[in-house]
Amino acid sequence: MSPERDGANPWTEGWEGEIATRWVALEDALDRALAPFGDAALARANPQPGERAIDVGCGCGATVLALAAAEGARGQVLGVDITPEMLARARERTAGLAQVELLQADAQTHVFGADHDLVFSRCGVMFFGDERAAFANLARALGPGGRLTFVCWRPFADNPWMNVAFSALRQVMPEVAPPPVEGPGPFAFADAGRTRELLAATGFGAIAVEAFDHPVSLGADLAAAVRMATGTGPTGRALPAADPPTRAPRVTVIRGSGARTLGKMAPASDRRQEKMLRLLRARQAPSR
Repeated sequence: MSPERDGANPWTEGWEGEIATRWVALEDALDRALAPFGDAALARANPQPGERAIDVGCGCGATVLALAAAEGARGQVLGVDITPEMLARARERTAGLAQVELLQADAQTHVFGADHDLVFSRCGVMFFGDERAAFANLARALGPGGRLTFVCWRPFADNPWMNVAFSALRQVMPEVAPPPVEGPGPFAFADAGRTRELLAATGFGAIAVEAFDHPVSLGADLAAAVRMATGTGPTGRALPAADPPTRAPRVTVIRGSGARTLGKMAPASDRRQEKMLRLLRARQAPSR
């Protein structure tokens, strides 16, 4: 039985409260780490002045701002997220932009107007409980010829910034399961072939999948890199962040075991190329 059906997948819930507060605290670091990937996806999405866009999983609003700048005062950007804490930060960042609307909703089920030119997401579409229903819903939100562009992670093994910390964590928490390879989770669309089939079955055509490699920076030094690696992703989900006495020794293990690799992901060091993400583009199919 798939994780989204048996209710056993933790990635479908828990995006509010402590986890959301942690992500807001890491806002600047996350934006720096993900900016090259979001910028590349925006370049391929090519938002135009006056267009209407939906930003799925908009988080703290970085990509909402980028879309609003590209589409101008005549455009409209609808940022959608399920997390009130991150939306509150997004509202602060987009204050005064009349073309921006922010909505707390589940993009899988929310009824959108069928007049949008673009659906965009920077790492925000991998956590749907029912991915087929979600993408079919997003296809219905597009007007004729509307397009979809999103960024998603490639396999866990291709992402040292996540798997190094997680491997170290399992030295002291061997019971922690790795993230699922299908269903809700950061690697839901790591399989390019399966993702193509999903999009084709839910109302999209002209599907293009592109591997995108870029150096990733986790912070200014090793301490910042450890903070990012243990505050997000599979390790951040597994660590009991609300229990500092339990968390601290486990973070120490991760720092020691992952120091060499994580340290290379700080700007002051000699960073290397990491096989990180995929950029996906598609258009609304002529008929659905």
